[in-house]
Amino acid sequence: MRAVSRPPVVVGVIAAAVAAACGRIGYDDLDVDAAVPIDFTETPCDTPVKIVNLGASVTPAPAATAYALDVAATATGLVAAWNVGGNEVQVTGVAVDSAGRVGLLQPAACVLETPSTALAAAAIDDDVILAIDDGGQIQLHDLDGHGYQRGDVAYLDTKRGFGHEFITADPARDHFVVVGTNGTATYALTVDHDGDELTAPGAVLPAATEVPEGVAVALRGADYAVMSGTSGQCELRTVDASFAPVSAPRQVAMTCHHASVVTPPGSANVLGAWNCDNDSVWVVAGDPTITLPAERAVFGDSSMSASNPRVVVTSAGVWYAYQVVGGRLGRALLGADGNPVSGGEPVDAHQSAQLVAYDLVARADRAFLVWIESGSEDDLWAMRLCAP
Repeated sequence: MRAVSRPPVVVGVIAAAVAAACGRIGYDDLDVDAAVPIDFTETPCDTPVKIVNLGASVTPAPAATAYALDVAATATGLVAAWNVGGNEVQVTGVAVDSAGRVGLLQPAACVLETPSTALAAAAIDDDVILAIDDGGQIQLHDLDGHGYQRGDVAYLDTKRGFGHEFITADPARDHFVVVGTNGTATYALTVDHDGDELTAPGAVLPAATEVPEGVAVALRGADYAVMSGTSGQCELRTVDASFAPVSAPRQVAMTCHHASVVTPPGSANVLGAWNCDNDSVWVVAGDPTITLPAERAVFGDSSMSASNPRVVVTSAGVWYAYQVVGGRLGRALLGADGNPVSGGEPVDAHQSAQLVAYDLVARADRAFLVWIESGSEDDLWAMRLCAP
């Protein structure tokens, strides 16, 4: 696949190094309710922009599985939650203006001391809920648009969160939906802006033969699409606002790592993404109330092993991102049927041997790749993706 990445932009104040100590760094020095001047930086199409230096990398270098990044789009910009192997989940706040330019709000606020990499964030306006699986339960941290904590932590002590999409926002109903597992079954419940439960958990996917390694939820009109993945299958279904079934569970008989789900714009379809153990990233797209068509590979083979997909929606279609062995980030733009739109075929978006974690986020009808590179120091980067 051809490369589209351009020379990086490194920004003066945005590139300033920060300490990685736990604690709300800069909180006492910043009146988050005041109008603080922001140094915005252009984000040309498909051009890497360094947001902030996160400080010295952990030594010795952690295993690849010790890194994580999940990003939520807010009214102000982006809130990026990350773990770089230092036994801490921290959050960076980024402003994004109407032209898509980015500016640093705050560099690093510690949320929780944990090695967890199961992070999922969602936002309604500037109220963010960061869901963290701490190894025994799901913690729900309510954050503001800068990434600072707004209140106490809520706990779902009978549920586990796996993957990177186990929470979504439902702005029309003014609540968040969390999906979690108890044993091999998947449950959903709603929480308010503080992470407090509004409804009791309801089963949305039946018990699998093993504990899912990833669960995901997304809006589908007035309903929700849920997906889970195990070593034996992907499973998708739609449920209504009370989590009653709208469709039967639909299975894809394939190893299902990194499950991700969205609803394509202007469509009744649900689009699920995952990677198998066969060096490819996959997609299935269809109306689960009828049936699902055959899955197909988006990219990857034995010479260019692809994994870890992410999907988000803009009016241009479904942006599909993935990692390729060798530190490459790829992306494609798909239609409602899961096939590339004209000019949206898979391409390399960025390559760096120091790439350790990434996410894909949509805000104000723009898609952004956000990632962390780790060498002697850790850096947070972003790239605005432009439709063909």
